[in-house]
Amino acid sequence: MAVFNIDGELKPEAKDVLYEIGNVGVGTAIIPIGNIREMEIKINTPKVVTTEKNLLEELSYDPNQIVVGVTTKMNDTFDGSILFMLSREFVHNMVNIMTDEDFDDEQLLKNEDSISAIQEMINYMTAGYAKVIGAYLNVPVFISAASLGMDKVKNVVDAVMNREGVKVDRIAYVNTEFTIIDEAGKKTDEVGQVLIFPDEKCIEAFIEIMGE
Repeated sequence: MAVFNIDGELKPEAKDVLYEIGNVGVGTAIIPIGNIREMEIKINTPKVVTTEKNLLEELSYDPNQIVVGVTTKMNDTFDGSILFMLSREFVHNMVNIMTDEDFDDEQLLKNEDSISAIQEMINYMTAGYAKVIGAYLNVPVFISAASLGMDKVKNVVDAVMNREGVKVDRIAYVNTEFTIIDEAGKKTDEVGQVLIFPDEKCIEAFIEIMGE
């Protein structure tokens, strides 16, 4: 089953399933984080993009912006990478709420209490994503342990692009941005983005399962 048209664009059925995977999965992964913060998290409409260009040109982030990158990988049933790019301010605030302590950038990824809080947050995201996508597709979805780092957007993205399964000429990915809204109704943009990089076989499996 071909996923791309001869012009290099994703076929409509491929776009449809990737949109649903982004919409359903990311919402379930992120919303529990809002419950920890007692804030509403708004999930923006997913963008399903096919690109042969530099991926950084397609993102709304400044390539030199510092973010906390959480990378994991789908295994066994499906193949592909998932990248959560979170603003460091968001992560600092989350850790402060969960530990009642303030950490600077260096301590954030070294202090045992801070790392434990971030790991708990990551577990919420990745476990929630795997659970809902597995239920949605009615197949088991296995996700590997996540890796964590703080770096420039361009370095975080390059690291994912170099992972096995993302080295393809044409990349189809789902970009889902989210914002937070506090009790006073104040909206904070650029809290984070989620990029999902399924390989072609993975997209084919999505189409086949959802077409049954």
